[in-house]
Amino acid sequence: MKNRLYLYLSTLLLTGCGNSDIDGDWILNAMYYQGEEIYPESYTSKVIMNPIPFANKETLTFQGHDKTGNFPGIQTPDIRIRWDIKEDSIYIAGDSLFLEEAILKPIKYLQTDAVLNQDAVKQQKYEHKKDSILTNIGFRDYANSLDVYTGKYKIEKHADRIILVSKTTILELVNKERAYNDAIDKVFPKR
Repeated sequence: MKNRLYLYLSTLLLTGCGNSDIDGDWILNAMYYQGEEIYPESYTSKVIMNPIPFANKETLTFQGHDKTGNFPGIQTPDIRIRWDIKEDSIYIAGDSLFLEEAILKPIKYLQTDAVLNQDAVKQQKYEHKKDSILTNIGFRDYANSLDVYTGKYKIEKHADRIILVSKTTILELVNKERAYNDAIDKVFPKR
């Protein structure tokens, strides 16, 4: 038992957590897609309070406990993602379970009823309702936003930020907690 515990602790110390470097809330300081700077804008009801000079910047979150996150939409609601770190790269993909649960579940009963009753009219109703919902919530825009973020990113760690670089997208992230602490230290310098 002691040997297993020793092996586990040694492995943990040697490999590190990996997630701790990225886990948490981040300010999206700059974003580039296919070489052009873009400015995401989420349609959200949440109030975002960032310290100056990041007052008008979007934020994103990496949740280490379940490897999910929320990214700012690009003229859409927030984008729900899944992520994983392998070596010096992070892999980001859309959370299809979230899409299924949040968007399509409310109308699934129509499809189930149509299939169980082998009713072509009800199946057509379901398809029409699904298309209507996806169009109304801007699903295609949501999917396009998700495409901007999806991929393998190289992680570049700097003293005051992390830069994620994929084939098409660059995300410059500033740790939100550190930005708050730096802003407080400027107002109330330590003696």
